[in-house]
Amino acid sequence: MKNKFNNISSNTFHHSNDDFCANKISDLISNGHLFIAAEICQQHLQKKNRNPVAAYFYGTILCKLGKHAEAKPWLKIAINSMPNNPEIIYGWANFLKDTGDYTGAKKNYLKAIKTSHHLNDIHRNISEVYFELGDITNAQASLKQHLASSPSDTDGWARLGKMQISQNKLVDATSSARNALKIDKNNDQANFTLGCALILSGDTSAGWEHLKRCCISNLSPLQLSPFLFHLNALPQLTREEITNFHIIISKKMEEAYADYAPKHTNAKHKERKISVGLISGDLLAHPIGFFIESFIKHIDHNKIYLTAYANQTAFDATSEKIKSSCQNWKNISKLSNQELHKTIIEDKIDILIDLSGHTTDNRLAVFAAKAAPIQVTYLGYFATTGLRNIDYILCNNDIIPKEEAHLYSETPWHLPDTHICYSPHNNAPPPVRHIQNSKNITFGCFNRLIKLNDTVLDVWAKILHKTKDSHLLLICKEMNDELSAASLLERFIARDVHPNRITLEGSMSHDDYLAAHNRVDIMLDPFPYNGTTTTMDALWMGVPVLTLHGDRYCAHMTEAVLRQAELHEWIAKDKEDYVRIAVEYATKPQALATLRIELRERLSSSPLLDAPGFAKKFSAALLGMWHKYCDKK
Repeated sequence: MKNKFNNISSNTFHHSNDDFCANKISDLISNGHLFIAAEICQQHLQKKNRNPVAAYFYGTILCKLGKHAEAKPWLKIAINSMPNNPEIIYGWANFLKDTGDYTGAKKNYLKAIKTSHHLNDIHRNISEVYFELGDITNAQASLKQHLASSPSDTDGWARLGKMQISQNKLVDATSSARNALKIDKNNDQANFTLGCALILSGDTSAGWEHLKRCCISNLSPLQLSPFLFHLNALPQLTREEITNFHIIISKKMEEAYADYAPKHTNAKHKERKISVGLISGDLLAHPIGFFIESFIKHIDHNKIYLTAYANQTAFDATSEKIKSSCQNWKNISKLSNQELHKTIIEDKIDILIDLSGHTTDNRLAVFAAKAAPIQVTYLGYFATTGLRNIDYILCNNDIIPKEEAHLYSETPWHLPDTHICYSPHNNAPPPVRHIQNSKNITFGCFNRLIKLNDTVLDVWAKILHKTKDSHLLLICKEMNDELSAASLLERFIARDVHPNRITLEGSMSHDDYLAAHNRVDIMLDPFPYNGTTTTMDALWMGVPVLTLHGDRYCAHMTEAVLRQAELHEWIAKDKEDYVRIAVEYATKPQALATLRIELRERLSSSPLLDAPGFAKKFSAALLGMWHKYCDKK
């Protein structure tokens, strides 16, 4: 890739009236001689009439050294002195992008493009800005324009694939990543993007082949959590292998933040009110937001002072409900990890709870630096975080049986019954009796495509073969993309399932999603990556969920719910038993009709919907952790 300084010349900067040589500085920077270039710039900047070109280069060098605060005044001198110079406008835009002012960066990039068509990588850079601003359409258009003139930019192709993944255009994403690998088969970014796209498509075997080609040390900190997240969907990995990956990668994070860990001075008094902080990027209409909102309003504020640290930019009615249930609410989306770490320490948080794990918008770096004396992970993830500085993982015996405790760097803290609390949707329609006979049985799954690996499809195909007149309804957002939908149908055809027996539907309104349950008789839970919210929604809508007994957190999620609802007969002991149960209930329309009527009442009387009771048990767990901490000398 060309260096962005290669087209800078002394002719470009004809403003200078002394012996400053832009070409020489540009060459030095291009060849990595930053300190020599900086020294020359400083010599010119010490003169009475500060050379704006020297100021520009000096500010740029400081940026490359990561000293953006020091760079800003020099770049300001340059842009104020030469406001119409496209190179300086471009440099200023790069500074704004790197410091998070994406709106300002966009404005200046567009101004630079308008004044010059020969600025290296400018379309690539403005593409990044569009992406950060949520304008995926222009982000892709700009990046494609860049790739048209720089088709050998492997990272550019990988970045395009990342954008296509964000739009659930998984087939396009695999194509873009493969374009990069044609240029460099060992490119880490391209292998990472292709691996993620394939796993998200359900092709876990091929996806893992590309992920494991990545050199972990070459992935950015923002890529390490997605790497770990995707491992949970891989049936070919043992649970111990997945745990080891989490511990190895998280160790790197802890080493990077070891110097930030403070000596906590929180007063160790057992009976005082404790300060609890919740960190999440999903405190809104999202499964995490729904589960938290269901019980948090019942927390006894005489015992617990709640602070919510919202790591998000979007807020809605669910956000407001959660906010009203906390004594303190802070939007932390614009705080750096260091700033957030300092804020939490200043807030004197006693127990800090992670609600994200290795999912999007997590702040695990703050936990790595031990921002609070007691740290807990809960709800948002389905494996160990791998962080030794997180003390506990809040769970129950169904989610983490005692014989699986060795899979966690955290100590499991078991709640007495359910580990979650469900809040029924006010707009949920009543369950409708659907099936009249065994000839029109409809199976369903409303989980994401990442969960539909080849083993799952093999089992489902067997069920469809054994129930000749049955149908399968699959609803997930990935089906909005015609290519992804066609690819999934091809996978069923390869298993001798006629496409007429499969209905694929994409995103829909929440009301329509709930109503769609009245078109399904039996929900088929994927494995090893189960559903949780989808399982609860199905049961509330009167649809039983068939699951496979698992051997790790993500494979226990549905069975944990079914045990609380006393639906033990819907937990298969192995894949053959899974097929047997599905086929057996397909011939029992009356039993399914009875369940559809009874399930909602059964859930209502279970611990799953006892919000006040769950809040007491949740609070008791936190107070128990605090008392144990106070007892330590």
